Amino acid sequence: MRYRPPDGKVRVTYLEMLEPPRDAAPAAPAGVTLERIPATDLGDLSQYRRLYRSVGDPWQWVARRMLGDAELRAVFAQPRYELWHAVAAGEPIGFGELDRTEHGDVEVRYFGLIETWIGRGAGRWFLRAMVDRAWDDAATKRVWLHTCELDHPGALGFYQRGGLAIYGEGVEDYVDPDSVSRW
Repeated sequence: MRYRPPDGKVRVTYLEMLEPPRDAAPAAPAGVTLERIPATDLGDLSQYRRLYRSVGDPWQWVARRMLGDAELRAVFAQPRYELWHAVAAGEPIGFGELDRTEHGDVEVRYFGLIETWIGRGAGRWFLRAMVDRAWDDAATKRVWLHTCELDHPGALGFYQRGGLAIYGEGVEDYVDPDSVSRW
């Protein structure tokens, strides 16, 4: 059963990292690799949509579902926007997006794994891989992301164990996933 905030508001937590991690990165799980997906390789967007839904539906992700083809393509066409896949046996098992459009700031816009890969060590490796990619640019001064009460119950602690620190909290209006279905 889907959680619906009783007051119609979703509590959001903002986390940041102000310097690159100094510890050794965890090893990738056996057979798992990281691939950058160029905007030109997105085709008809069906694979992106399936993966977005597979990763996000359990956590009521809706924002991308409100975008039509042209709007979604415009996001990925930005020169400082990156789409990454965690891949196993030739199939994506998760994805992350890095938004570098604000000078010095890199936002991890979306990040997640399909449910069958949660709890198998891939998340820790994948988060660190995304953080390391964010710090690849010498101009990076901060890496940040947000999570909310609709995400996996362990998400906040997971991000903190991954080296991100809470810097703020807020609220957003709850959007019922059944009310937004452009795709």
